[in-house]
Amino acid sequence: VSFGIIVIATIDWLIFEKSRLLLLPICSDVLLISIVLLFIYANYAAYGNSRQLGTLPELEMSEEMVNTTTASLCVKINNVLLMAQDMTLGNDSWIFF
Repeated sequence: VSFGIIVIATIDWLIFEKSRLLLLPICSDVLLISIVLLFIYANYAAYGNSRQLGTLPELEMSEEMVNTTTASLCVKINNVLLMAQDMTLGNDSWIFF
């Protein structure tokens, strides 16, 4: 398994090196092509009498979950701002460096 991973990683590296492309544009192209193919498949399934697509579940967020997430995010942002204030005032130069 490890040998296979090393071989695949080496082949990927050679492909990226020879094509002079970056990973992000290739990933975005692959995702765009997959979205287009899924759109075509969904339209074909809707108009043709082939296999029916399943219904999408309703996505709902509870108020408790939103409040918990917001409170957690607020604490983290306040900690970052406190660290930035300490760095600005020169109280904690170790974090600055």
